[in-house]
Amino acid sequence: MNPNFIDARIYRGIIGFSFNKGNLSLDVNNISYAQFDFEEVLKQDKQNLKALKGLTKACKMQCNYELGLKYALKVIMHEPKSPLGNFNAADCLKFLGQYNENTLQYINQAIDQEKRRYEQRISIYFRNKGKIIFYKGEILFGLNRVNEAREFVLKALEINQNYELAIKTLSIIYLDLGLERFDEILQRRTNK
Repeated sequence: MNPNFIDARIYRGIIGFSFNKGNLSLDVNNISYAQFDFEEVLKQDKQNLKALKGLTKACKMQCNYELGLKYALKVIMHEPKSPLGNFNAADCLKFLGQYNENTLQYINQAIDQEKRRYEQRISIYFRNKGKIIFYKGEILFGLNRVNEAREFVLKALEINQNYELAIKTLSIIYLDLGLERFDEILQRRTNK
């Protein structure tokens, strides 16, 4: 095993995820090259966590959630308390439509580990503040645990009041509960 080869491939794979001059669209070729580099690293070192995490991200970016889940579970197998591994597993399961207790367990593990790791407010976990809390609410809603889902979506909106997906989901939850109409939710939001 050549550590220089592994480090170079990891670095080149990570660079492959870079955005095109701030554009939100990713170069599909860069993702493919990154995926290739991470796969090459795994040929040398089957347990390389950076490569496994990189492959998980590459698969998710290509909407290949089944393969992304496979790599996320390998990350968890080697590092059970990995917040990113658990988050990615929950994220892939969510996109595969598998709203079950395992999905909830992964997102809970990610939240718990992030709380312990940073000991700060949950609002700083990921770039989109409140995203992880919102995901838990979305998973709970998928499990038809509507009241619990409402609580988590509201917490996500406390962190980031402009989180549009959370606002839309909250309106669906309220309609499902028969509590309020969407325009009333928006009215309440603008009055804050």
